[in-house]
Amino acid sequence: MLHVPNTIFLFLVDTNDYAGNFEREMVAFMTGRVGECGAGEKQAEQAEQALELHPDEQDWLETYVTSGPDDHGCSRPASIWASPDDQMNTVALLLGAAPPANVVAFLKQRAALFTNDTPGRALEVVGFRLVVLRTTRQNLVLA
Repeated sequence: MLHVPNTIFLFLVDTNDYAGNFEREMVAFMTGRVGECGAGEKQAEQAEQALELHPDEQDWLETYVTSGPDDHGCSRPASIWASPDDQMNTVALLLGAAPPANVVAFLKQRAALFTNDTPGRALEVVGFRLVVLRTTRQNLVLA
């Protein structure tokens, strides 16, 4: 049976740069999770070390980080998203539930640390948002 979640939560990290250059690496650095393509493996290893010191956050992320297909069908927990000014400067982390306050604080901290870990790039986090996407279903009668 096809299972499509009714609700997906996007933890959004607004930045000052085009997110398509680093979204998979940032999400891996924040969560320890990578997609099928394997981009961000080094950053995921760094996250695993940090997550060992935060077992509650680690358990939550292992349970609720989810993945979706990119434009080429590759499943991954990261995507780019349009920022409020319609620039593609936002990193989206796909989640199966709204994160609790301790997880939000951890993700914010890891995103800020990621910007410090990008030599040669003046990458800055300019804000965070949570977006809820709800799927509606409609049955159509075929004649």
